[in-house]
This record gives sequence, structure tokens and C-alpha cells, in this order.
Amino acid sequence: MKQRILFCLSLALLLTVLLCGTAFAANIPAVDMQLSETRLSGPKEITVTVSVTNTADTDMPGPIALYDPEGRRIEDFGTPTLSAGATKSWTGTWFVTEEQLSEGRIAYALAYTIADDTGVLITKTTTFYKSIVKVGEAPEVLVTRTITPSTARNGQKVSVIYEISNIGGVDVTDVTIKESSAVSVSDGKIALIRAGEKATHTFTVTMKKKSLISQATVSYQAGGKTYTESVGEATIKYGDVKLEAGLKADKKGGSVGETVKLTLTLKNTGKVDYQNVTVTDPLLGTVFTGLTIEAGKSVTQEKELTITQSCDLQFTVSGATASGDTIETATERVSIVAVDPAKEVGLTVYAEVDKATVYTLPAIVKFTVHVTNNSVVDAKDVTVSASGIDMYSFSQISAGETVSFVRDVLVSVTGKFRFDARTSNQLGESTSFLGNEVPISLSQPTVTPSQVPIATPARPMLEQAPTSVETTVWDSAKQVLDIGKWVLAGLSGVCALLIVVGIIGRSANAAKSGNAADHLERDGYSDYLQAVPAKKRRILPESETADDTADSAESEETQPIPAPAPAQSEPDMQEAMNELYPDANVQDELTGKVNAPVELPGTDSTYRRRRRTSADE
Repeated sequence: MKQRILFCLSLALLLTVLLCGTAFAANIPAVDMQLSETRLSGPKEITVTVSVTNTADTDMPGPIALYDPEGRRIEDFGTPTLSAGATKSWTGTWFVTEEQLSEGRIAYALAYTIADDTGVLITKTTTFYKSIVKVGEAPEVLVTRTITPSTARNGQKVSVIYEISNIGGVDVTDVTIKESSAVSVSDGKIALIRAGEKATHTFTVTMKKKSLISQATVSYQAGGKTYTESVGEATIKYGDVKLEAGLKADKKGGSVGETVKLTLTLKNTGKVDYQNVTVTDPLLGTVFTGLTIEAGKSVTQEKELTITQSCDLQFTVSGATASGDTIETATERVSIVAVDPAKEVGLTVYAEVDKATVYTLPAIVKFTVHVTNNSVVDAKDVTVSASGIDMYSFSQISAGETVSFVRDVLVSVTGKFRFDARTSNQLGESTSFLGNEVPISLSQPTVTPSQVPIATPARPMLEQAPTSVETTVWDSAKQVLDIGKWVLAGLSGVCALLIVVGIIGRSANAAKSGNAADHLERDGYSDYLQAVPAKKRRILPESETADDTADSAESEETQPIPAPAPAQSEPDMQEAMNELYPDANVQDELTGKVNAPVELPGTDSTYRRRRRTSADE
């Protein structure tokens, strides 16, 4: 009975210790350490990365701290408190000493806090190691050559690929690959191959109508010395290959995780079918298999490749005929470039206008365009265009910078306008960034209601007051002269009117008096004895008739014209005529009788009176 009780107590104590140990273990953080180099030929500075993770289901009760191999706390790591599942990482450098090389390891330490079985917080320290290897100073290089395809037709491109692996503990530099002149007249160059890494160089040669010989010498330097490796001869066979293979990619590359579509075209130029055709690649392995290419026909195959790294692809195609004859060919190399997304250029284009509505077409609209580089790298050779027309170019837009330009654009149609920016990406391809759409509409102008014109009063003129007596007298004289002028004008008008009336009256009288108007004539004579009615004939006294023709011109100029005799009544005139010319044939207007004509006394038997003319004057 006592033994049974003792066994139960021992078992309970053991379970308690195990549970506490499990609790302690559950609170110990996990540590991972990585070194940039583990094979060293001597003391050297390397890069160290340490990651600490809390793998427990509960938060750590206290902070943690990281210490370097000499026991100094690393300040950059800090003293974080990790929650459940959290990780804290640190990256730094450390110079590996000769002692550490001899020991073969590098040790770092981690201090952390946990709670014991009673809940008391205690600090523990754990040390973790990473092994290193000391190697000799002599380099170790492995050279591999691959010829694809090994048999080629005339004009086909052949790739001669050299892969150089540095399997030693020291870096090699200035790697030079000298091929035969049949393959290349230029040497291949690789600047550096670090220990544990490898690099490749490819020669491309176009096949002629004869086989080619490949042979190379590889030289490099390490530790100040030059080393040489030789690569033996290899024959590139010439053959009339009836299977052609071509490989293309839809783009040059992209960011890691993006896809590239590969297109393989196989053409059978022969007269027999090729069966069981297999396509392989050194990086992708077997790409296609079990293909049949009939005589005179082509087959196209597509494959999507997810970009993980930059690489060169060259597919090798092999097949056989029904009779068992084998054939092999290869595509040309296609390079796929993996770009760093953090180094991709990103541009934002925003445009604005001074007016969104125009009233006539065409119309001039002022556009202001802003281009912002919202990436962490500079954008070079940026061109802004609209509707396929380049509007402005920037040689460089720095990261985070915004640049602008203004353009007057003749708009002939309305609608939405957009400015785009384009530049080259890391692959050298043109990449476009679309801007915002700016709408411009056409509207009829609104008729402005007419307004009552506002009369603007005349500007008042400042008149100077007369300053002297002479000025006042002169003004009065001017007024008098103005009045006199208008009075004279009125009198002249009245005179003109009287003259007109007189002319009209004389014209009327002349029309009544018949030949009495002859005095208006300038030339000629008037005969006053031609059938003059007795009523109108004037009888001159005897003294006036004598010698009236003698010296007529002188009498007219020197003697005044006699005054007309007093008017006589018609009976007295008739009696006077009868007394003077008893035998005259004169018609009596009263009785109607006519007397026979008689000859009048005078030199011409006719009495004439000459009118004075301008010639006589």
C-alpha cells in the first residue's frame, strides 16, 4: 500500500515537472540566422540576418534583446515585446575573425523574459550558432559549354553557351572567354563571379554550308594571380534540317509574378512526317511532348510563363521519322527580363481648361496640363500628347515632382479631350499613362436685353470772365457787325425780288407793245413808217424834219434827244396829218378809209431813225 502511494506521488511530481518544462519551452522564442557567406578563405566582413519569432499562443511577458558575438547589445534591434506569432528581424554586418574561422562558427545571443511556475518573471539567455568553413586561397572554377543546336542548316543561328561556376572559396574577377574565330572574333567578358555563384556568356553564330569548330580558353584572376582553363574542341555540324522552329514572346518581360505568353512555331519543310516531337529548355525542362508535324505543314504551340527571374530561353526540338531517322533543331534565344516593381515609373496626368463652353467653332481654348511623377525613380524623356499629336516634352521628371505647361488649342469640334504621357520602362518599351477627360461643349450665346441709353451730359466749359474794357467793346462791336450782316442780307434779298418783278413786268409790256421791244436788239434798224396806224403815229414839227439825216452820227453824240411832244388826242392828230400830207394814203381808224401812199420828204424818201449801237460808241 505504501509503495503504491509513493509511486503515485512520484508520478504526480514528474507530471508537474514535465508540464512546467513544457510551459517554459512554449515561451522560448525561435531564432533563425543567415550569413551572406559561409565559405571563407580568411578574415572577411559578411552580412548577418537574424529573425526572432514568438511561436507560443500567448504574448511574451517581457522584452527581448539581441547580442553580437562579443557580447554587446545590438541597439538597432531594440527591446521589443513580441505578441503571439510575431517576428522581429535585424540585418547587419560582422567582420569574421581568424579565431572564428578556426572555431568554425559564429555565435549570437538572445535574452528574453518568461514567467516561472509561480508566475514570477525571470530572464533567460540562449546562444545560437551558424557554421562557417575556411577554404584555401586558390580558386576553383568549373566551365561548361553547351551548343544548341548541334546540327544546323545553312543560315540558322547556333548558340554556344559557356557556364562558369565558382565552386571555390574566393571570388574571381576579369573572366575572359576566347572562342575560335569560326565562332566569334570578339572575346566574352564577365567582370566578377563571387564564391559559390555562377555566370554565363553566350556566343551566337550563323551557320554556313560547312561544319564549324568551337574551342575556347577561359582566363580569370583571383588573389592577384591569373588562372587559365581550356575547353576542348566541339563540332557544330552542318545538315539539311527539314524542321524549322521559331520562338516569340508577347513582351520583353515584366514584374515578378506577371506572365509572358510564348509562341512556338514548328514547320516541316520535308516530305516525311515527324513524330514524337519533344521540346525542351534548360531552364523549363520539358515544355511540349508527343507532337506530330506532318510533311509540308506547320504546328503552333503556346505556353504562359510566370516570371520569377531574368532568363534566356532557347527551345530544343527533337523528333524522328517513321523509319527511325532522328532530327534535332533549336529556336533562337529569347530573353525575358524580370523588372523590379519598385523601380517602375508611374505618372499621373491632369488637364484643366480656361473655359468648358464655347459659343463659336472653331474656338481657341487654353489647356493647362500637370504631370506628376508618383514613383521612386526619375522619369526620362516624357512626351505629352493629345489625339496623337505631341504637345510637349520633358527631358526628365524627378521622383515626386510635378511639372506643368500651357497650350492654346484651336478646337474645331466639341467633345471630350484627353492628354496622355508616355515614357520608356525598364525594358525599353514605350509605356503610356492616360490623363483625365476634359469635356468642352458648344452653346448659343444668350441675347442681352437692350437697355435705355443713358445720356451723358456735356462736359461743362469754363468761360473766362472779361478782364479788360477793350474785350467788352470788341464783343459789342462784333454783335453789331453780326446784326448789320443779316440786315444787308435781307435788303439784298428784297432788291433781288424787285428786280425779278421789274423784269417780269417789262416782259409783259414788251409783249403788248409789239416792235417797241426792238430796242433790246444790238444790231439793225427799225422802220417807223411801215403801215403805222394813224392812231399810233406821231407827227413831228417841221423844224425837226429838216436835214435830219445830215451829220446823223454827230447829232446823236452831241445833241440831246428832243423831248417828246405833248400827247394829242386822236382827232387833233388826224387833222395835223391831213394838213401836212393832204394826199397821203392813210387809213383812218375811225372811218375805215385808206388814202393813197405818198413819198415822205428826205434824202431817202423814207424816214428812219438809227438806233445807237455799241460800234458807234
